[in-house]
Amino acid sequence: MKIPNIYFRADANAQIGYGHFIRTLALADLLCNSYNCYFATVNPTEYQREEISKICPAIVLSEKNHWTEFLSLLSGNEIVVLDNYYFTSEYQKTIKDKGCFLVCIDEMHDKHYWADVIFCPDPVKSSLFSLEPYTRLYIGLEWAFLRSPFLNGNTWQGHDSLQNIVLSLGGADPCHLMNRLLDVLVQFPISINVVTGNQVVIDSRFFQNSSINIHIGISASELVYLYQNSDAAFLSASTMCLEAFAIGIPVASGYYVNNQIALYEYLCQINAIYPLGDLKQNDFEAKIISLFAGGGKLNPYVIKYSDCKSEIMSIFSSLL
Repeated sequence: MKIPNIYFRADANAQIGYGHFIRTLALADLLCNSYNCYFATVNPTEYQREEISKICPAIVLSEKNHWTEFLSLLSGNEIVVLDNYYFTSEYQKTIKDKGCFLVCIDEMHDKHYWADVIFCPDPVKSSLFSLEPYTRLYIGLEWAFLRSPFLNGNTWQGHDSLQNIVLSLGGADPCHLMNRLLDVLVQFPISINVVTGNQVVIDSRFFQNSSINIHIGISASELVYLYQNSDAAFLSASTMCLEAFAIGIPVASGYYVNNQIALYEYLCQINAIYPLGDLKQNDFEAKIISLFAGGGKLNPYVIKYSDCKSEIMSIFSSLL
């Protein structure tokens, strides 16, 4: 029996961040031993190229012509995985009309979906989605597709009080918030591990601060180690929160773009995070100060993701 091909399609850059890219590559990692996997992306950085090369062949698309370049790869008997908000209903239908099986990873419900399967890691109502009758919808935090080091049973080993923290907004900082957060956090007697991408601009004064360690483009295994040995993580409401829950480290979180709001509100509802609110506003400063004034104790929240692996494999095999 011929092994089926899966084409994964996701991008990353300083404007859209790296969340789509990372979670889609994590899904490719899970499936690459059972399928011929290929990862198509626009103008990948050296970091992206290196991460893709660990899992499957990369297909580099041009920024100008990526729509048609990707379609030209498809003969009609592949599984296609799309992950980003700009893949329109029309583009989905074009892929389906070729005869491909289509999987979308998406939290948004602002378009009609032609996909066979949708994975939505945000806990939104299924009734919000416009779907074809055949579309299967999987909603919930368990469909976050975490990188393998987060699924290996690693557990948090930190303290109840805040002595060492991890600070990250992901691989990009389009709203230029990192320096503002650091200005608040350096007021306290803590060690700060900043995790970021090489396109994030951090003021030089923070590189000279002995209480701050800046980690640029680190691996998932290195991030797991930091989470295991820190006391809390200050994160944006994104896939990074879900990775932190897999380790069990307590999380303080806020949002800065609209697509993070639904996840943020749900995490507040289930008391999974210390809420920092809208990070573009100044309210987060008072909330951080209040946290430390109250003793700095945060409660951990743990999610076990490894149980979903067999179900994900079953969903993909059922497409063929």
